[in-house]
Amino acid sequence: MEIKPIYLAIVVGVVVMLAYFSWCALKMKLGELRVKRARKHGLEVEKYAPDVLRKMGFRDIVEQPVYNYSMNIGGHNVEVELTPDIIAKRHGRTYIIDIKTGGVGMVDNAKTRRQLLEYYTYIPADGVMMLNMDTKELHEYDFPYTKARSAKNNAILKAVMGLSLSVSAFAAILMPNNQFAIQIACGLFGLLSAICIISIIVNERKSSAN
Repeated sequence: MEIKPIYLAIVVGVVVMLAYFSWCALKMKLGELRVKRARKHGLEVEKYAPDVLRKMGFRDIVEQPVYNYSMNIGGHNVEVELTPDIIAKRHGRTYIIDIKTGGVGMVDNAKTRRQLLEYYTYIPADGVMMLNMDTKELHEYDFPYTKARSAKNNAILKAVMGLSLSVSAFAAILMPNNQFAIQIACGLFGLLSAICIISIIVNERKSSAN
């Protein structure tokens, strides 16, 4: 019995389509299995992260702490919950530590960068770090906007300090006969200048430490 070419083409097309869809389904299934294995591996190694950090000199380790901040969306306040992996202290400084496995914690991973930046912005800490449990490498992320913000704050403080000193000088010039008023004015503005100087020093130390 001779098979017509048109029927043969149809059979071949059906076979190719079935093979293609079967491969797509298999590929999807394999992808799901890889994600599950990676997630399981991440949960398993995350349990040992506190021990690794203790060996690195960290103390007061808190796992999965919860922090909240509010953001305004269309005139409505929305509460956002942040749950970093670990908060720990070393050498008197507090760090946010994110636990990663594989390549997801690399610097070229945008999701990781955004996550760490949000942590550092809204959680009170001196720095943010990423611990790769596969390689046991610990890296601190230094976001430059914090230094820019510190420089801006210092500029404002310096302006206030300059204004205080100027007012003190003018008070001494304009009220030469009122010694008590001059003393009060110079004392108050001197105190304000001292507070500004201390704040500038603290900001610069934080900036250099980061």
